[in-house]
Amino acid sequence: MKKQIVAVIVGVSMILTCSLPVAAKHNSNINQVSKINLENNATKVLTKAQKISVLKDKVKLGNATVKLNESPSKNAKEKIKLSKKSLKSAEENIRSKSKKYLSAEKNDQNTTGSAITINDSAGNAYAVNTNTVYNDTMTTEGGQRWYAFDNSVAQKLTVICQAPKSTNVDYNLFLFKYNDQTHNLDLVVDSTYPNTANQQLSTIGQPGVYFMAISSVKGFDAVNPFQFAVISSSTYGDNEPDDNPLQAKSYTNAFSEEDTIDNNFDQDWNKISITEPSIISASLSNVSGSNAYRADIIDSQLENILCTVNANSSKKFVLPAGTYYVRISSDNGFDPQQKYKFDLSSVGQSILLGFSPDYNYIVTTDSNKKVYLNGKTVNVDWKREFNFDYPDGGYEYRSQEVYQRPDSELLGAQYGTYTSTYTGDIPHAFSLIIKNPQYFYWHSRYYNGGPDNIDKIDQPMEIAVSLIINADTGTIVDFNEDNFNFYYINKIESHNFSPVK
Repeated sequence: MKKQIVAVIVGVSMILTCSLPVAAKHNSNINQVSKINLENNATKVLTKAQKISVLKDKVKLGNATVKLNESPSKNAKEKIKLSKKSLKSAEENIRSKSKKYLSAEKNDQNTTGSAITINDSAGNAYAVNTNTVYNDTMTTEGGQRWYAFDNSVAQKLTVICQAPKSTNVDYNLFLFKYNDQTHNLDLVVDSTYPNTANQQLSTIGQPGVYFMAISSVKGFDAVNPFQFAVISSSTYGDNEPDDNPLQAKSYTNAFSEEDTIDNNFDQDWNKISITEPSIISASLSNVSGSNAYRADIIDSQLENILCTVNANSSKKFVLPAGTYYVRISSDNGFDPQQKYKFDLSSVGQSILLGFSPDYNYIVTTDSNKKVYLNGKTVNVDWKREFNFDYPDGGYEYRSQEVYQRPDSELLGAQYGTYTSTYTGDIPHAFSLIIKNPQYFYWHSRYYNGGPDNIDKIDQPMEIAVSLIINADTGTIVDFNEDNFNFYYINKIESHNFSPVK
């Protein structure tokens, strides 16, 4: 029966079991469905995050075709209006599949009055259709809403729950398959994102009768309904089901995937472990220009989208060692016949010191404390000399040098621009912060037959200081310190480093 609920519960829930006929094309008789404890069936929660902002779906279910329980103030019973023709058709369909049960309980039916039981358990589930958007309300914290539908052929089933107007509610979503051998409801998959009502799951559904449940973990909204839909896809990708992080395939450091988006709500999740700080290259290609596909790189707690790669584009970025999720979805449009291609590769950098915002310049180090800029070795040694011969005899010589020691600490490299009297303008520069480098200063002066004057310092600097790297040449070009550089101490020359974020 298209786009109609069967608002007929033809049985009375028993203490331990219940019986439920479902309007369906499948031949199973639903008999003695065991009670379900949803909390015991829930899978492990993925994250401890208090707020999962990545699940604020851009694609909405839209207006509901069917509105269930529109008067939520009546928590126990609801009045469902169906035409006599629709009601007769539904009853005949149910009767043809469950003749014995209906015969015993037909006098208890009330399908148009106020005595229809609300769908708060599996035994009181409303029969729903696939590819139809429904509204329903949750009227108590800890409450449940149950629905049942028939799946006549093997196909992908995507189940979605959204509560666009509700705040401070946490609903979970479950999908069960009726087992006609044990009369149990076997959990297929669930979606238990914490602190949100937005849930989504998928499965490759074999023929049979399915039950779905939406439960309140925290809070409820008796005024603003939640929405749900079961979307069927006859054509789907080889990696399905993967609409939920719990269904994500796992990779290490790199992966390549060809898959399809089979409906507007389809999400393809993957999980990747980056074993060391790395430069990441990611691309999303072979997407029709009319489809707004995107690949989101998401942190392990599902709190933040770290980077987005749009359709038919690529990006480079840096990730520390850790676990991340990649979610491919569509903001608009889909094509179940056309495979997109997503590639992600990483180049391990051992220890990342700094990088430019566009990732064109990256400074790294390794276990031997060598410094690299875009993979090329940087000699951490700055030296500046001054020679002057006096016209009437004598000379003056000054040398300053700062260089890396075996026990020096590399603390980081900040990207920016640098300008000084000595170096001129450097548009791409790094301030390399190094602690405990060796400092050498030598000054000798001999003038007009007088005695030599010699000053010498040669010792480690037990503080952190800044050396400037020219990012275009990969060389140390200046000692960026007011208190140690002779020319800046004495204000002979000027200098300035400006960070760029």
